[in-house]
Amino acid sequence: MRKSFRVVMIALLVLMLAACKASADELVAEETEPSAAETLSGGSLADLQSYRFMLEMTTTQDVGGQLIEEKETIIQEAVRAPEESLHIQRVAQNDETGIIPVRSDRYRQGLLAYEPEQLPDGDVCHIYDLEQSPLSEDGAIDPETFFDGLDREGPQDRGKVVNNVVADRFSISGMNLPLDVVEEEEVQLWVAQDGGYIVRFTVEAKGQMQVEDGAVPASLRWEYNLKDVNTEFEIALSPECQRQKEFLDSLPMPETAENVEIMDNGVAFSSPDSSDEMADFIRKGMQGSKWVSLMDHDDEETGMYLFMYQQEEYYLDVMIGRPEEGGSFVTYLQREE
Repeated sequence: MRKSFRVVMIALLVLMLAACKASADELVAEETEPSAAETLSGGSLADLQSYRFMLEMTTTQDVGGQLIEEKETIIQEAVRAPEESLHIQRVAQNDETGIIPVRSDRYRQGLLAYEPEQLPDGDVCHIYDLEQSPLSEDGAIDPETFFDGLDREGPQDRGKVVNNVVADRFSISGMNLPLDVVEEEEVQLWVAQDGGYIVRFTVEAKGQMQVEDGAVPASLRWEYNLKDVNTEFEIALSPECQRQKEFLDSLPMPETAENVEIMDNGVAFSSPDSSDEMADFIRKGMQGSKWVSLMDHDDEETGMYLFMYQQEEYYLDVMIGRPEEGGSFVTYLQREE
């Protein structure tokens, strides 16, 4: 569908809503084709039905006799049934300067990704398809990539139970570490005997790091622990993202939908079905839902329909257009009272 036509259709929607003394915020995303993720994080973790891990990375610098410590904690969890779901939480903190820890949470469920954001006037949730999502394949972490291409020495220990998994311990040297000069390093891995995935690793290193005034002594400590392997648990979206997911799930979507566009406050798509057929489909799909019909307007001359629904403090505006080339174009927009 041509972008110019889409702009015209959205503009017509705004005009019609103004005539009905209603308003809607327009936010149209770039047109992309949804793509299914074959794996959540790639590598050895892709073979697991579920897992949780915590990775803590601490860097300490000695600047003029003052120790500056920076810490980043990453918590990642994934399940693949009944729907592929991924949650990544990152917390960054600089204890020395007293900066309040910065936290971000990102989720992926099915073909959509969600990112909550705290704003002064209330929390919101941004929605992406997987092509636009900050949760791309590179957004998820597979610890195997930390040691990609490096030789494992050992095992030094066999059959040790680590994080409820039978594992063997290996060591690694020559790892690419975020130090400009590495003077000492020790990397220990515990690898599952069944599956070959990394259950735990620790990194201790000392050296020098380049800052504005030159090289300073620095050290780093990493600790990673994997648990809940192939156990049943649920990944819960944040409240605002769960509300958005329920909103999207409540929208009638025909099997003929094409060029689907995801927005923070709605969905737009085209269909080869006529606008009359699409209007009947949406009317029937909304029956029995929590949305209460407030308006059902159609223009016989243009073949356009405008529906309005309400659910508590939220309104749903539905515009159905009839392009010149045939078929229909549908826009769902949600707004608050």
